[in-house]
Amino acid sequence: MNIPEFNPGTKASLMHYFVAMVSLTFFTIWIIVAFQSKYLMPGYGKWVRFLWPITIIRIRMGRMDRDKMDRDKMDRDNKD
Repeated sequence: MNIPEFNPGTKASLMHYFVAMVSLTFFTIWIIVAFQSKYLMPGYGKWVRFLWPITIIRIRMGRMDRDKMDRDKMDRDNKD
């Protein structure tokens, strides 16, 4: 590692190391989830699965909206 703490005389810093480490970790997680999301989002295409955070939120919001509509309908039916 070319940081002054381990290798004196370099221009990099420990902060550069941590930024690179965190960025690569998030990128790796993103890719792994994108390829494994066919189990979370069956029926969606490969390119849509690469937008998995947005797709999962939209799926969850759709379910929440459907659940709310079902509850509202049940409430109306119970009042009648």
